[in-house]
Amino acid sequence: MLINLPRLISAALLSSSIFATYASAETSASSYLVARHADRQNDFEMAAEFYLDSLFFDPNNSILSGGAVEALIALGDFEKAGEIAVGMIETGSTNTAAFLAVLGDAARNEDYQKIIKVLARDGVATNDLTDSLVLGWALLGVGDQGRALEAFNMVVNDERYRAFGLYHLGLALAWSGDLEGAISVFQDEAHRNFQSPRSILAEAQILAELDRLAEAERRLLEAFGANSAARELADKIRSGEDISFDFVSTPAEGMAEIYYTLADALGGDAPNLFNLYYARMALEIRPTDSDVLLLVAGLFEQLDRMSIARDIYLEVGDQDAAFFTAAMGVAETLRAEGRLGDAVAHLQGVIADVGIGPYVLVTLGDISRQLDDYESAVDAYTRRLDGGITNGYQDWYVHYVRGVAYERLGQWRKADDDFRRSLAIQPAQPQVLNYLGYSLVERRENLDEALGMIEEAVALRPDSGYIVDSLGWVYYRLGRFEEAVIPMELAVELLATDPIVNDHLGDVYWKVGREYEAGFQWRRALSFDPDPIDADRIRRKLEFGLDVVLGEESEGIND
Repeated sequence: MLINLPRLISAALLSSSIFATYASAETSASSYLVARHADRQNDFEMAAEFYLDSLFFDPNNSILSGGAVEALIALGDFEKAGEIAVGMIETGSTNTAAFLAVLGDAARNEDYQKIIKVLARDGVATNDLTDSLVLGWALLGVGDQGRALEAFNMVVNDERYRAFGLYHLGLALAWSGDLEGAISVFQDEAHRNFQSPRSILAEAQILAELDRLAEAERRLLEAFGANSAARELADKIRSGEDISFDFVSTPAEGMAEIYYTLADALGGDAPNLFNLYYARMALEIRPTDSDVLLLVAGLFEQLDRMSIARDIYLEVGDQDAAFFTAAMGVAETLRAEGRLGDAVAHLQGVIADVGIGPYVLVTLGDISRQLDDYESAVDAYTRRLDGGITNGYQDWYVHYVRGVAYERLGQWRKADDDFRRSLAIQPAQPQVLNYLGYSLVERRENLDEALGMIEEAVALRPDSGYIVDSLGWVYYRLGRFEEAVIPMELAVELLATDPIVNDHLGDVYWKVGREYEAGFQWRRALSFDPDPIDADRIRRKLEFGLDVVLGEESEGIND
């Protein structure tokens, strides 16, 4: 039998090619599915990795390219995002993230000509507001002030964006050296409606450089008060130190301000994560700006990406005015991950290395309470109250939470004193009214006073299940069982899966003769994983009935 070797080789190669194509398609599809799942989980690292894997097999796929670019921007990798985005734009893509990637990479490198070229393409690259302002700053970067002012004024003349346009026109004039023109723009009535903390800082810098020192200091005091977030600038003004306008030191930083303001304004409500993309644009250009760092970290917290948020908070230096805010951010991310011991260690390190800042001691106390370390909690709260630290949490709150810690330690008189001090400061505080009232009920002390407190708390917070539960329970303790039914039923509606509330309703039902329903509620309470001691008590009630259990407890049996 003759074998046609060339044909056999050809067939083998064709078969190999078909298999390779099939394998590549299968690999690409699986990588894409993983990337899409990672997208939905806001797992940007995994999304970027698998979109890039998919692109290896299908490099011209615009969906894969767009997904990769968006994930890379979220991670702050504008260099790699820009490389992919350039190819997308050259093939006619109108993907907004692709334009942001190219603009961000160019701004980082202060390549203003490239920015102008990108924005000159047909169609709007991102949107008419940002494109005009970015173009204005890029034109300043290449020395074309006339066309730059035209670009800024296009936004100023649009009533929708007038205040925002004036802000950037004022910054541009100040950067160009026209301080008188800049302050005139900042004091325009339409710009006054803008009134962001950053715009006020910029305006104060301009006033100070114009030697209008008293006006600059007054502007800061009016905006920020005695505990000024602009303390460093205010101190320089009072000391007579020379102040030069450096709020924006390059046109690229002007662009960063555009994206920071948009991201800050959008907060957590923007679709498609564009608030995060804008914030990342600002951070790419101004990597040490603490306002931008806090914004980006906060957005990652909202997205439940605590490790990324924490890494960004840690970039704020201990000499920065925002350091303690960032330190609290680190603690909160650890707390959100359930790493309470690490959060405590972090705060203790901050106190030892840097000092006691706003919120530090109270946050330390709150986390200690979560760890059931009530003695450490009391110590932290007491240091806050005795240290004369007035910023941060209000005194009513600190007395309240210290009272909670004392109550858990069994030091009731100290707890009662703190609760009443808290109410003296904030008389209509429903949390305190409820906690003190409920504690009095459980101690069977001053039941009429407790009822009054809880009724007031319910009037203030009628939708709080815990407070409504307290009202039903004080009726129960007073022996007013029929009156307890309605508030207890409402509490269960508001807190359907709370074991304690369901248990309480079971007790109330038993007392009004609805024993079958009582058993149903106790079984529901058991299904919601109550505390082991409570669970044992509920099982005894199911087996023997409430009256038997109460009788045993009154005699000290099974106490």
